[in-house]
Amino acid sequence: MDHLILVKLNYLKCFFENLIVGLNLPLSIIVDQKFRVPSYRSITSDYLPKLHQQITKRLKHAWSSTDFLSLTFYGWTDRRMRAFYAVTMHYIDRMGQLNAHLLTFNPLSGSHTGENLFHEYDHVSTTFSIGNKVVRLITDNASSNISAFGELVIPSFESYFITEDAIAESDNDEVENELDKREELLRLSCFIHTLQLEVKDGLDESGCTRSAMAKVTEIAKLSHKSGIHSLLQFRKFLVISNVFLNDLLTEQKKDELALSMKDSAILRQFISIFTLFIEATTRTQAEECVSISLLGPSILGIYYDLENELKLCKYTSSLCNALINSLKERFGGLLSIILKYLLMTI
Repeated sequence: MDHLILVKLNYLKCFFENLIVGLNLPLSIIVDQKFRVPSYRSITSDYLPKLHQQITKRLKHAWSSTDFLSLTFYGWTDRRMRAFYAVTMHYIDRMGQLNAHLLTFNPLSGSHTGENLFHEYDHVSTTFSIGNKVVRLITDNASSNISAFGELVIPSFESYFITEDAIAESDNDEVENELDKREELLRLSCFIHTLQLEVKDGLDESGCTRSAMAKVTEIAKLSHKSGIHSLLQFRKFLVISNVFLNDLLTEQKKDELALSMKDSAILRQFISIFTLFIEATTRTQAEECVSISLLGPSILGIYYDLENELKLCKYTSSLCNALINSLKERFGGLLSIILKYLLMTI
């Protein structure tokens, strides 16, 4: 029976695509003789507003029993310099399932100033009646986002996490005070975006890999592939022996792109350094589980990995130093808290 239904559906699909769509025939042939395609005005002024109301009502009902929500706020400008923003809501329902809904995706009147961004956030929060439920707002590290949301706090939210017993049992008041201050802040920087900025800091401040990376980029262009911006692309070159690759370049009269043994060593060390960055980025983008608990271990793992790489690397020590300095600058507060707790447990 299921097979017959599947055959029938495939037949109808072929009929619709090849006959109705392919020959540009009216939909009344398969829908109804009285069917008429809705006009543009009807769609924009009637159908879409009603559909929007239905979806909004359904969403409000979905999170009505949820006490805490988090939002991601993202703004960007397209190639025509038009400003847009989007807000996505995340929460865990009573069944323990993660949920995410796009609340709004609108053009932004004016530029991405802190005042404009805060106005739009306040509008979304009021429209969906979620202001008292939002406990975290995730944005990138743009200065306008920091200006708009950097001083927002969560009223009385810290009481859900810090009990009197926990405070009494603590042996480190300084660490507690730091946690209390951070617990009240509404905005958090996007972890992955901050990692990307750290990588950019390291590459900008260290020139030890530029020559080798420039050669690999040019080789990629010769092979009619996209530019090399990931470790996966580097690995494709490193599995090829230097002799074979350099012979190919000589045939193409591109001797200046030949990779020396030093270039290969630099690229291998480059991969070793950034492997943990890729793992942290991949794991924290998980959609089926709460990944915020991975931030602390990921930062600590990257820190100790860079310290070890600094001892082992022969050509990329300046890159390791630059990455360590950037890590301390961008994650210094969280990193110091983690290290203090580790010292307390030793």
